[in-house]
Order: sequence, then C-alpha cells, then structure tokens
Amino acid sequence: MHISDVLYELGRYDESAQAAADGVSEARRVGISRSTGAYLLSNRAEALLALGRWAEADQVCAEAARLDPPGVSGLHWLQLRAALRLAQGHPRADETVARALSFLSKPYLHPHNRLPLYLLRLEAALVADDRAEALRAARASLTDPAIVDYPRYSWPVLAATARVARHVDAEAVAAEVAALAGGVAARFPAEKAYAAEVAATVGRVPRRPTPGRSPPGKRRSRPGGPPVSPGNWPGCCWVSPRRRRGRGSGRGGRGGERGGRARRRARCGPARRAGGHPRPPRRPAASAGAGPARSC
Repeated sequence: MHISDVLYELGRYDESAQAAADGVSEARRVGISRSTGAYLLSNRAEALLALGRWAEADQVCAEAARLDPPGVSGLHWLQLRAALRLAQGHPRADETVARALSFLSKPYLHPHNRLPLYLLRLEAALVADDRAEALRAARASLTDPAIVDYPRYSWPVLAATARVARHVDAEAVAAEVAALAGGVAARFPAEKAYAAEVAATVGRVPRRPTPGRSPPGKRRSRPGGPPVSPGNWPGCCWVSPRRRRGRGSGRGGRGGERGGRARRRARCGPARRAGGHPRPPRRPAASAGAGPARSC
C-alpha cells in the first residue's frame, strides 16, 4: 500500500497502479481483502484516474464497493467514484457526492480523508454553479489547520479554491489562497503543477522559507546566537555541553566520558609504543583524598 502511495506521489502512475494490483492479490491470499485489499483497490483506481483510464477506474471502484469495507475504510473509493461521476456528468453523481460528503459530519476524520472531501465539495459547487455554496466550501477549507501540512492533498484544494475565488470574484479569498500557498511545500510533479495553477489563477505566490532553516548564506553559530555568513564562520561549530559529554557513546553522562577516554587511548597508544609520545609524569595529589591527575 505504501509503495503504491509513494509511486503515485512521484508521478509514476503506471507503476503505482501495478503495485496496488500486486498488493490486492497478496491481500486476497492472506485474507485481508475487506480492509487492506479495499484500500489497495482505491489506490489503483486513483492511479488509473490520473492516467485518464476512467472506465477501468470505475470498474475498480465497483470491485471495492462489493467488498463493503467498514467505516472510513470505504471512504477512499467512494470519494474517487463521486469525483469521477461528477466529472462524467453521471445521472447519479449528486447522490454519490452527498453520500461521500456525509463523512464530513464525523467527529474525527484524518486530514488525508478530510481534505479530498473539501475538494469534492468545491468541485460539486462549481459544477452546480452554486456561488454561495462554493464560497462557504472555500472558507471551510481555508480555515482547516491541516491545509498547509499535507501538500499532496492541500494543493488540489488550494487550486480548486483559487478557481472559486476567480469564479465568484472574491479578492479576499484569492489573497488568502496566495498567502497559504506560500507556506505549502511543492516537491513532486503533481504538487508543482498545482502550485503553478494557483499562481496563474490568483497571481504571484510568495514563497516562505522552510520552517527551521536559516535563509541561504546565513547560519547561526549557536542556538539563539546571531547569524553568521560563510565568510566569518567560526573555526569549529558550537556544540552543547551535553553533546560534548556524549560524543564517545552517543549519549550524555559517564558513558560519554568513558567513550572519549577510550578514543584518546586509541590515538595515543601507537605513539607511546613507538616512543614518540611518552606518558606524562603523574602529579602528586594536591590534598588528602584527591585522586591522581588524568592523562592519556
């Protein structure tokens, strides 16, 4: 299942469809067709839709429907079939769309299930030319906190919301789309295509730096310290005391100190044996109870 997901995200739709088909056969063999098998069928249908093989995708959705997966497990194929029927102008498209959108009323729905339903709601409102519903759907999708965290599902929603903003001439919605799009990553082919569509629809999208990274050419010498450029980069990186203690064993505390001493012995041992690095004399204890000074 994860292999087909990754291949789909990379834009390798043929391979994604084949990987999902192989997974369906394996799920049938081990007896998990109604759960994992149904989800793999919907993964295959999604890849076939991306390839434009709509008739095959509809057949695969019908196969997943016959398995009758329980609860949210049956949402993926239902959402795909609703979108397909909406695009085809199927006479029962409204019924299928309403059935899929009913999952939005669930108390908890994971973003990778919820965001595609926002997309379906937006597309249905655009097809019906219902401007009021389209604007409500756009505002609901833009206020979802997950809209910037899941690029694979966020970009199609942002692109549809941008089309709504242009259709209803809502400049405030268009500005909000542009602001949100600036903070969503676009790494894979489909994401880049949607990002280009959003930029073309609402205008230039400001790109924000990736959270947790310094701007190009600027780094921080230590947490909270001033940024420094490559020209005045310090001779050695600042390392916290805890990390210095733990360098020997990968953790802080005495284990790290022991590991550090072991490394020093390994470095100094050959030199001592060759006579080039004699052991320094021990210093007498400064006071009673004090141990000898440490050396290599």
